[in-house]
Amino acid sequence: MENENDHRKAYMATVIVLLIVTIVEYVIGFMETSALKITLLLLLSFVKATFIVAIFMHVKYQDDKKTIAVIGFLIPLLLILYLVLMIYFDFQISIQN
Repeated sequence: MENENDHRKAYMATVIVLLIVTIVEYVIGFMETSALKITLLLLLSFVKATFIVAIFMHVKYQDDKKTIAVIGFLIPLLLILYLVLMIYFDFQISIQN
């Protein structure tokens, strides 16, 4: 029963974090469109995705720490870095024109 309560606490903490991050994303949505706005939204989405993968997909409870690092953190971080760079260069090109 104690283990079940621990899981419920983890789920509730995750739901609260996801709710807070979603509210922050909503507020950021009213900012003028810029590279900063899109970068912030991507980073906050990364935070939410990491929590979802870690808790709801039970990656947090894996014994193999390399799997956790690669699946839950490294691959999404590299993808977001790529997207941020593409957005930055797109804004730089549109400013020059």
